[in-house]
Amino acid sequence: MALNSFAPNTKIESAKVNANFTNLSDHSRWITLQWLFSGQLTLQTSLDYKTLPDNFVFERADLVVDTAPTGAALIVDIERSTDSGGTWVTIFTNQANRPQVAISAKAGNSTTVDVATGTANTHLYRAKIEQIGSTIAGANLSVMLKGKATLD
Repeated sequence: MALNSFAPNTKIESAKVNANFTNLSDHSRWITLQWLFSGQLTLQTSLDYKTLPDNFVFERADLVVDTAPTGAALIVDIERSTDSGGTWVTIFTNQANRPQVAISAKAGNSTTVDVATGTANTHLYRAKIEQIGSTIAGANLSVMLKGKATLD
């Protein structure tokens, strides 16, 4: 059913109102958090903290660089704080699941987020570069954490 099934200049029928509400509430909304690291990459933690709405489920993390790393893969972690930045814990408890860009590649991802649910709108998120290329570090990194927020 189309999201808006009302015809102009007609009376509103409760069945159509209910159908429109159900159609809207059965959908989630995609949300992307993005962190940018400009210039040549170094081991660093972003101070650009992000928050999310309640009922958010992480689906994936994507990385894109302008200059590919060489000598070693680029590895990024994403951390969450539940106490206003007092402590930080990774959302990739299995380190093998952290997103990475392979040697000489310009993009990479992870579709396995170990702490995928249970967020509250008071939690903070940040990106952290854990490993850079050993010959060429890589440059101009974009980290994107993607997921869905339910409307119910």
